Amino acid sequence: MQIRSTALSTKQLDTLNGLGYLDDYLDEIKPISRIEAARLTLEAQENFSQAERPDMLARALIGDLRDQLRDEIGWLTSNSEDNLPTQLHPLDRAEAQYIYSRGPQRF
Repeated sequence: MQIRSTALSTKQLDTLNGLGYLDDYLDEIKPISRIEAARLTLEAQENFSQAERPDMLARALIGDLRDQLRDEIGWLTSNSEDNLPTQLHPLDRAEAQYIYSRGPQRF
């Protein structure tokens, strides 16, 4: 699945890149996959932990990206991104509508 260039995750990655927490992010290449966004999130987290003066905005952005990309980050940390499980997400809501007609045709 791709992340559109207008998605919040892409803007957050752009901000982290501007703050200097991403080493190999190319902002010209969009859309990016969710797994690549997760990899970049882990890279930003590593650079954040090594920063002498960490930026609190970066901390908030990394935390938000970790929440958005929880599944993908789990795959990367367990080294199973090439053997992905089938993802089924339950429905939040379903609606149906039908027309029942019996008798002679009416116009």
